[in-house]
Amino acid sequence: MDLSWDATRRRAKRQHGALWRRVRHLEDTDLRYVVEGDGFSAEYQIVNEMTLYRALTFVDVENDTVRWIGKMAPSDVLFDIGANVGMYTVLAAKARGVRVFAFEPESQSHAFLQRNIRNNGLDERVTVFCAAVGARTGLDTMFLSTFKAGYSSHQLGKNVDHHLRARDREIRQGIVSLRLDELVARGELPCPQHIKIDVDGFEHRVVEGLTGVLGDARLRSLLVELDRALPEHAAVVDVIQGAGFVFDEVSYR
Repeated sequence: MDLSWDATRRRAKRQHGALWRRVRHLEDTDLRYVVEGDGFSAEYQIVNEMTLYRALTFVDVENDTVRWIGKMAPSDVLFDIGANVGMYTVLAAKARGVRVFAFEPESQSHAFLQRNIRNNGLDERVTVFCAAVGARTGLDTMFLSTFKAGYSSHQLGKNVDHHLRARDREIRQGIVSLRLDELVARGELPCPQHIKIDVDGFEHRVVEGLTGVLGDARLRSLLVELDRALPEHAAVVDVIQGAGFVFDEVSYR
C-alpha cells in the first residue's frame, strides 16, 4: 500500500467524502468585521458571538482606552497585557503605528489574536506571546472560564473568579508566566512608553512584576483595570503613585 502523503490523502477523501467537504467548508469560512477610523481600517476575525460583540462594541464600551491610544506616537512601544483577541493591539498598531508587544495566555484567544495580526499585515509591528504576565517567571496553571476565543475571566495560579473569590473551574491549561522586569532588564524586551493591563482580577500580580519598569522615566502612561473593593487592587494605586504617576480617579472603578 502506498503510504505517501498524496496517496493517503486521496484515500481519505474517497472514504470520508462528506466529512472532508464539511471540513473544507469550515476552512473557507472567513468572517471579518471592519472598523474604520480617521485614516485607517482594521479587520477583526469573527468566530463566535463574543468575538462579534467585541468587534461591534469595543470602541464605545471602552472609549477611555481608545482616547488613550489616540495620544500615542508611532515611535512608542506598548505592552498590551491581557490582549485577548487583539482589539486594542490592532488599533494601536494600525491607527497609530505603535510597536506593540501583546501577551495573551489563553490558547484559543491567542490563536485568533495572532490571526488578527496577520490579517491586518502587522507581523513586523506586533509581537505576540502566548504567555501570562505575573510576579514571577516560571510554569503555572491557568483556570479557564470556557474554552472559546474572545472570552475572559481566566485566572492564573488560583481557581477563583475575577473578584478573587473561590470558584471551581474544570478547564485548566498549563502556561508560562513572565516577570517583565527581568526581561526588560536583560534587554530581551524594550522598556515601553505605555502599558495596558486587563487580566480580570490579578492586575496586582502583574504590577508586582513591573516595579522596575514603573520606576523607569521612559514609561509615560499606564492603563490598568482595577476593582477598588479589592484590597489587593487598592494597594496597586499606592504602588503606581509611589512610582511618580498621577492617578486618574475619574476612571477608577
